[in-house]
Amino acid sequence: MAVLDAASGYLTKVQLARALRGVPGVPELVDQLVALDLLLVRGSAKERADLRLDATWAWGHSARFFHNWTQSVPYEEDLDRQRASIVALAREFPPPSPYKDYRTRRVRLPVSDCESEFLSVLRQRRTRRQFSPAPLPVMDFSHILEWTWGRTEYVKHRELGPYLLKTSPSGGARHPIEVYPVVLNVDKIEPGIYHYSVRHHALSLLRHGDFRSLCREMLAKQPWAGEGAAVLLMTAVVERSMWKYRHDHAYRVLLLDAGHLGQTLHLVCTKLGVAVATSSAKNDRLIEHVLQIDGISEISLYAGVIGVPAQVAK
Repeated sequence: MAVLDAASGYLTKVQLARALRGVPGVPELVDQLVALDLLLVRGSAKERADLRLDATWAWGHSARFFHNWTQSVPYEEDLDRQRASIVALAREFPPPSPYKDYRTRRVRLPVSDCESEFLSVLRQRRTRRQFSPAPLPVMDFSHILEWTWGRTEYVKHRELGPYLLKTSPSGGARHPIEVYPVVLNVDKIEPGIYHYSVRHHALSLLRHGDFRSLCREMLAKQPWAGEGAAVLLMTAVVERSMWKYRHDHAYRVLLLDAGHLGQTLHLVCTKLGVAVATSSAKNDRLIEHVLQIDGISEISLYAGVIGVPAQVAK
């Protein structure tokens, strides 16, 4: 703590050691603190990123710490070990109840006896990680993008400028989320990494190629991530939300917005009969490198995998 306190500005190891004569082994301590990302080296890539963050983010240290600390979480790659670990945990510490009740007088509510297509879609919604090798029809793929991320209305406010309305809510109608489809097996679309243009309802090709193994790497080596028809990588353009909400709490709004879109994606796919799974288990830094976004003005948030369900393969 003494070293960190003294290093509020840039100093050499010799200058730090001189300033902290009572602290033993200052040069070695400095090396350890640099390795832990607690001290920045002038001219390093991390210093440049830190300067960009200062110039871009209005949000303070609480949002920055959470964002950076959760960028590359280590995940258990062996599924059998992962399953055994959870089973062992359940034996030692049974999971908490899914219910919460109060011992007060209860008011019974009428049970819905109506039936509709929408309620049927809600009941049928499931996470499905088994995909058929059949290509996803391009019309289904187009509908998924349009009904999940596409605009439903363009509004031009006299004082606040233009904003979009979509099928999901967004904090302050800012809609910071972008989506990058990695096409693996969609009918009539060349495999590759694309960006979905909301303005034009079109795909912009960024890189062509077969990226199945890369998709598994990006989604924490989950094997099913490379077996679908497309992986949908969601990012956030932070300036859109930060422009209106300058406090650190607004970082939560980015996560909530991504969650709204994830649920809409599930319901749209259920309606179309398309298998879908969403995941936050991913390597954000790898995703940002692949998409060539800086991880500061635009950050990786969420991912979905879609495809033809395995059980309907012909």
